[in-house]
Amino acid sequence: MPYELRLFLIGAAAVIDTALLLSICERSNWRRTALPIVTLTIGVWLFHGGEFANLLLLYSVGEWAEAARWVAMSTMCVGLLLMPCAMLHGVLRVIRSGFDVNTQFRPALLISYAPLVILPSVWFALAKSPNEPFLARVDGILWQYLVFAGCVNVMAIVVFHLQRTRTESQELRRFLLAMESFLCLLTGLLFITFLLKDPRWRSPESPLLLAIVLLPVAPAALFTYFVIRYRFMRLVVERTLVYGVIVVAALLFHHLILYRIAEPFADRLRIDLGILEGIIVFLLVMLYQPIRQRVAEALHYLMGRSRNDIRQRTRELAVEMWQHVADEPQMLGQWFVTNVQESFQLESAAAWLFDEHDVPFVEICDDSRIDAATIARLNRALESHSHVACRGPSASNHAACELLTELNSSLAVRVAQEGVSGLLLLGRGRRAKELGDEETNAILLLVELFAVTLHNHYLQKRQIDAERRAAQNEKLTTLGLLTSCITHEIKNPLSSIKTIATLLDERTGPNDENAEDIGLILEEVDRLVNTTAQFLKFARPASEGKEATDVATVFQGVIHVLSHLAKKHNVYVESSIAEDIPPIWCSEETLRQIAFNLVLNAIEATGTNGQVHIAIEQTVGAIVATIRDNGIGVSDEIRSRIYEPFVTGKTQGTGIGLYVVRRNVEELGGTIECDSELNRGTCFTVSLPLDKLRGKLDCAD
Repeated sequence: MPYELRLFLIGAAAVIDTALLLSICERSNWRRTALPIVTLTIGVWLFHGGEFANLLLLYSVGEWAEAARWVAMSTMCVGLLLMPCAMLHGVLRVIRSGFDVNTQFRPALLISYAPLVILPSVWFALAKSPNEPFLARVDGILWQYLVFAGCVNVMAIVVFHLQRTRTESQELRRFLLAMESFLCLLTGLLFITFLLKDPRWRSPESPLLLAIVLLPVAPAALFTYFVIRYRFMRLVVERTLVYGVIVVAALLFHHLILYRIAEPFADRLRIDLGILEGIIVFLLVMLYQPIRQRVAEALHYLMGRSRNDIRQRTRELAVEMWQHVADEPQMLGQWFVTNVQESFQLESAAAWLFDEHDVPFVEICDDSRIDAATIARLNRALESHSHVACRGPSASNHAACELLTELNSSLAVRVAQEGVSGLLLLGRGRRAKELGDEETNAILLLVELFAVTLHNHYLQKRQIDAERRAAQNEKLTTLGLLTSCITHEIKNPLSSIKTIATLLDERTGPNDENAEDIGLILEEVDRLVNTTAQFLKFARPASEGKEATDVATVFQGVIHVLSHLAKKHNVYVESSIAEDIPPIWCSEETLRQIAFNLVLNAIEATGTNGQVHIAIEQTVGAIVATIRDNGIGVSDEIRSRIYEPFVTGKTQGTGIGLYVVRRNVEELGGTIECDSELNRGTCFTVSLPLDKLRGKLDCAD
């Protein structure tokens, strides 16, 4: 067996043992690791480390070299003796407690390490025979060690087999089966090698002896695989350690084998081996895409902004964003754009939110050169390719890439969530650098959180509105009961007062000095009667009786009734009712309530010398009634809640008229809209679906 190959294999085994030992000694794993596993790993590590050092010193001369070899061989002896002791400790522990890691520590089991007391005599024996191989120096105790190690291995095989038949864990079964196979192989090789007296098998260059030396690394690699693959024993082995082992093993292979093989060819061809290797590595990096990506990420990490800073700021923004869930989209968008621009130190940042027709209703952009048409084209370009984002000139979406160049931007990200649609446009980073992978991934994560926050804002708003409507409905139900009781109690006294006042008016006559007061009493009584009647209509459930109702007739009747009020206030009422308006299937009282409240509000809103225009027409599938006035208008604050109960802009209004109107319109399956401008007037548009109402009418016919 070549010296370089032995040195490489044993060195690689020592590196693997070191990585496993470091992983087991991690703070997160220490409490979950049983003592026999730690001591067994230490034993394997000492054995392979001592053998590697012994091989390195094989051709060294001098007193220091002999002393160093003695230290290396003494380390090997500690490892060799510690391995069966640790195995015996583990077997006894399994017999008593199974594979429970958290079992109570039992000092009595430390008797397993009693054979370690012979180490001083072994070290003394190693010092007495300088310049001899290791096996020759320990030949006096070799058989005792083989018997002890063989008995421990056989005992472990039996115990592992019994435990494998009892356990229900498939992963543990596979692990125990692999350990049984390994122990059988190791025990067999030990006795075959040392029972046969062939000196070639016991020489340091023997492949069989090298296999015995390397076999202890097999359970370490097996244990590491089960920890990574199945979280065996709830331990964690960082993949960084695994990558480090691979790198160190590659360096050992290069230095001990590849370099020595290629060195004669380099001398013959007069080529510097380092330059040749550099060229090969460069071509490999450039031609193999995965390696090129990893190298680019590593260089970006070393030479660019710290990833920890980016990730820390991303976490801070994510946590802070949830505190703004109650903000309106404009405020939330402004906060998001500002913080993203500052956190990633971007030249510019802008955002747009679109409605269901892809029309921007929120725009956060300070650059006047960016128009809405270009943003709409960019959004369509991303949406057409089902792309969430487009970054820089390397993007596969050529249309979006050209628009990014035109807008002098580096990244475009779609904001897409249920009920939320928008676009985020970001400029370049510091010194006009394109955004890297880390920044882009962080921004994509923040955009997703932004979309979710907006969606939650709308859900929260709808929930608050639903709770408010539920509370209002509860209040209205209670108010309806109170109103019915109060109006019932008021009607009888009012009837008595009106009767007495009427009799007094008849007796006194118009020329009496109290005639004016009596007339005032009668007017006030009539006003109270009308008010109580209105409250009763509000409290009374809607009538179920429906019939064919002529819309034009109902509106004309309402206009005629309210004409005296219009004349009193000098309001000009104009009506434009189309011919051949078909009847609809609904309660005449319901339609009259809609018309009466809307026309009455329009007359009262115009004031003196105002104008009211009423138009009724038939469109495709609906009858549309428009009531327009040139009054004082409605403020935005009141208009957003104008259909809620008790919300009114009039000083003496009850605030229930428009609530009743909207309720009646929705019962008919229609819609009502309010368009108002302060000091310019108000327009209410009622649309009643003709197909639904006519369908009921046809069924009745």
